[in-house]
Amino acid sequence: MSESKKLFYVCAIGPVQDFIATARTSHDLWFGSWMLSELCKAAAKAISDQSHQLIFPAPEKERDLDAGSTLNIANKIVAIVEGDPNAVADYVWQAVQDRREQLCQETFERVKGRLDKELAEEQIADLVEFYWVSTPYTDQPGYEKVRAQAEALLAARKNTRNFRQVNGREGTPKSSLDGFRESVFLDSSGSMGEDTFCAAYRAEPGEALSGIDLLKRWGEIKARSFPSTTDVAAMPFLMMIGEERKQDILHRIRALLKTYTDRSETDGTCFYEERLAQLIPDKAGRGEFRRQFAEIFREEGIHQHPSPYYTLLLADGDNMGKTIDAQDSPEKHRTLSQRLSAFASTACQMIEGYGGAPIYVGGDDVLAYLPLHAAIQCVADLNDEFNRAMQGFSFSDDKGQRSPTLSGALVIAHHLTPLGEVLETARRAEKKAKGISGKNGLVIVSSKRGGADRPAGAKVSDLAERMQVLIGYVRQKQISAGTAYELEKLHQQLSESGLPAEAFQREAIRIIQRKREAGGGREVQEDVRQEFKQWFRDKALTLDELAQEMIIAGEFAGACEMAEKETQA
Repeated sequence: MSESKKLFYVCAIGPVQDFIATARTSHDLWFGSWMLSELCKAAAKAISDQSHQLIFPAPEKERDLDAGSTLNIANKIVAIVEGDPNAVADYVWQAVQDRREQLCQETFERVKGRLDKELAEEQIADLVEFYWVSTPYTDQPGYEKVRAQAEALLAARKNTRNFRQVNGREGTPKSSLDGFRESVFLDSSGSMGEDTFCAAYRAEPGEALSGIDLLKRWGEIKARSFPSTTDVAAMPFLMMIGEERKQDILHRIRALLKTYTDRSETDGTCFYEERLAQLIPDKAGRGEFRRQFAEIFREEGIHQHPSPYYTLLLADGDNMGKTIDAQDSPEKHRTLSQRLSAFASTACQMIEGYGGAPIYVGGDDVLAYLPLHAAIQCVADLNDEFNRAMQGFSFSDDKGQRSPTLSGALVIAHHLTPLGEVLETARRAEKKAKGISGKNGLVIVSSKRGGADRPAGAKVSDLAERMQVLIGYVRQKQISAGTAYELEKLHQQLSESGLPAEAFQREAIRIIQRKREAGGGREVQEDVRQEFKQWFRDKALTLDELAQEMIIAGEFAGACEMAEKETQA
């Protein structure tokens, strides 16, 4: 590649949030994230196939960019190219279009219901945005200046995006997910019957889907599947009953359900009586189903029911922009890109190893479901792994020389809460986590149905460690269930009293001691009292913060207890 013809080339593919976040089911969210990565991977592969030098991403093997590979990549691609940049852009855009059309064709062939395919294809073709810029490139020392210029040009290009006229269908129902694109269904649940409609479109009764929604709902990834929020919530319960008993009970429950409806559900969902009862149209049938369902549990000697809660993890690297800016050569940027890809690969393995489900893990971005009993340890391990991956990379600011860190949010959510609401809660919590001094923050939010959200936030390592200790205290009955609520009440009553913090802390220790004694058994151990005192003294933990953390720890402790419990036959 002759230096006189070198160009620094950056392209971005979107939209990101609009496409990914418009989701009602776990599958919608998962496939939307995967598809965007596939389109970006097609763009990167087109650049690589033309013998241009990729910088972001920087795959270790060429086949990592093949369609359907496990590699997830970000929506911005950076490269050094040669020749006419318009020709490069045209080639890249065509590769993106080809991959999009391939996915659409594969998907729509599987849909059993009648579709307005012309409208569906128009909607999907209008979805993908493509922006690119290039600027002349010379080798060092001009790299940093050229890259900054290209990034500024790309930002300006995005701000002057093109808008095409929308060609809708007058009188056609709107999508139930985004509310502004038209539905592409040519049938309705009223005309087909609910069970037939649901099977033909993978839609709930009365639900309307656009072509984009349908693509996410029906999109499949070979040899891979994605659990629902209900499946993840059920995991501690399923661990408690064991695989053999699970299969026996599933067989009985599915046989019972089949006598009322042809609808089928995932393994985890089959253990939630109310979810299954909703599939039965008549009230008398629902009542009888509930009675028979409960009888199965009694006959199996199971006295507990699965928790309706799971966790959603949203995490993102801190100061990654500054870290990228601090790298002064393509080689350093490629190494950074490879480290981020390695972290993403390891993070996926960690999440799956804890029984979770990675929705999107690319570079420093993580979005995943985690079961309650494993969430805290998984977050702690991900934080440690990110720190290891970023060793040797740093940036300088007014606080000195620093390395990038990871901040995130962990939301305890009900399995039936709309995903859009849970994602919005996670985004707000992540923003708070990044606002923690020095970043590397974690905010845990217990978002219980019918109550106010309970947040707890601190440095990842501090909060994860305290949570593990508190979970242990709850399980060992070192602290009673009512202690946290009494501490919360004390904070509410005296927070504006003007008393010094030490007075609150002494009263908190007294309450912890008294509540434990009132519950019977041995007294609170001295090492437990000292632990609380140390948190107050060394971590400047407030009474309200401790109360919230104790309440949240109780949620995790119950799931841990269930996951490790052996049921009596």
